[in-house]
Amino acid sequence: MDVLQVYTPNQYTIDGCATFYRHDKFKEIVKYELEYDKSALPFVEALEPELKKAGCFRLLKDNVALVVILERVKNEECFDGNQPRICVANTHIHASEKFPDVKLFQVVSLINGLEKIANSKIPLLICGDLNSLPLSNPHSFVSKGILQSVPNKENDPLGVYQYLWPCPIYTLKSAYAWFFQSDGIEEQQRRKMDSETMEPIFTNFTSEFTGTLDYIFFTVNSLRLESVLELLDKEALGSGLPSPQWSSDHIALMGSFTFTLERSSYQGQRLLPCLPSPWRTAAAR
Repeated sequence: MDVLQVYTPNQYTIDGCATFYRHDKFKEIVKYELEYDKSALPFVEALEPELKKAGCFRLLKDNVALVVILERVKNEECFDGNQPRICVANTHIHASEKFPDVKLFQVVSLINGLEKIANSKIPLLICGDLNSLPLSNPHSFVSKGILQSVPNKENDPLGVYQYLWPCPIYTLKSAYAWFFQSDGIEEQQRRKMDSETMEPIFTNFTSEFTGTLDYIFFTVNSLRLESVLELLDKEALGSGLPSPQWSSDHIALMGSFTFTLERSSYQGQRLLPCLPSPWRTAAAR
């Protein structure tokens, strides 16, 4: 688990990401702890002197990602002596709507590192509070490999995007959008999805805001989505979250997946050495 101490109006609290897995099913091969402020530091240092102060203020945010590569244990079905691996990443992206450049920077930093892992034929699961709406640049970059809009001086005052080398993973898809485009989904459940974005109508529900900020993404060429957790109706949640019945202002998302790779791919995974951290050094131009 990767945690950071952050300040709230009332007290210091611990904010971070955690990944839980069953030890009778998987074992940990390697873990990476990504702190976005450290990833941003080379970019801030490359800014013109008059922009450095603003760069520190905007980009050095204490948001994190936790990435772990797991391998199935040997008491499960064996593929010619090789066990399949999976990479699970979860993250919490900066929340303020006033910093779209920071959100994009953090998401691109995460995906650029994961792209190196995906190239090693290891399936990916990404679970995250992106604090970004469907069809926003962070969401579109992950799910479609494109930017929905070109950053400009207003939403990218430091010109952060010119320093990024976006490396999209073209096989990443949103689990809920993918599942609800399949056949046989009850109309009652379809009504809980946005017909334009195909994402849930909301994952965050408070008195001030209602919308979708949370997602599960997976590599469709190596994992098969079997099911997702049923979405909730606003009517069942009262005036907003959290509440005595629901402890978070976000609803839970869940998916069930199976491996689909050929056995030769598992062998290729096993022959790979443990990867150094893909986020150890950041590339700038």
